[in-house]
Amino acid sequence: TVEEDLRLLDAIGNCGLGNWADIGEAVIGQGSSGKNPKRCMERYFDDFLGQYGHIMPSHMILHQDNNNNNNDDEDHNLENSNSIGGGDDASSGGCAVENQEPTKKRRLSSFGAALMSGSKRSKRMKVVQTSTVKGYDDLWPDGYIPPISGARFGQDVNREQRYRAEQNFVKLTAGLETKGEVDRITQAWREQRLNRMDGPTVLPMRSEDLHELPGSELAGFMPRRGDFDVEWDNEAENILA
Repeated sequence: TVEEDLRLLDAIGNCGLGNWADIGEAVIGQGSSGKNPKRCMERYFDDFLGQYGHIMPSHMILHQDNNNNNNDDEDHNLENSNSIGGGDDASSGGCAVENQEPTKKRRLSSFGAALMSGSKRSKRMKVVQTSTVKGYDDLWPDGYIPPISGARFGQDVNREQRYRAEQNFVKLTAGLETKGEVDRITQAWREQRLNRMDGPTVLPMRSEDLHELPGSELAGFMPRRGDFDVEWDNEAENILA
């Protein structure tokens, strides 16, 4: 539902992108059911960030006014919108918006408020493309396209395909015996598969090679992430605020 989507974005901004266990608890804690961490991750990555350059699900459900049955795209507006997305499955949402200018943060806030308002005059619904809703172009005028060969605005990201390619690389290098073989395979994938439309976006190191990274000897430090483990209490600073 739209309320769950807004709680999801708020939890991502508060807990940090990637802390899906805490994010799932924030969404479930308001009475939702079946919204485990995996579902929350899939909803955000596959729907909100499922298309290059977009930060909202591709479709939304709008209230349709009984007094005006004109279905033209130009009549779609934020004031009569009711729900985003096509279901309860898994923009840059709350986390990415925190990194934007205040004007863009206000745009998303007003967009979310309009989603929550809805129209009370009719219960008839219609599904429209989110990009046709008035005000969407002002929400995120400069859509980000990652440096991936062949990536185009509005094209599906295909996260599952990229994840499978990454897992294939992990399985391939895990069976190699020498560091030289690993380096040879990694170089070949970097030249032929990395950041391609059917390839992975990252080539993970083997766990046995992590000791070569700077800081790997420090307790609690994650060398591949370049940061220490998550804080024990993400909201501890609120006590001092």
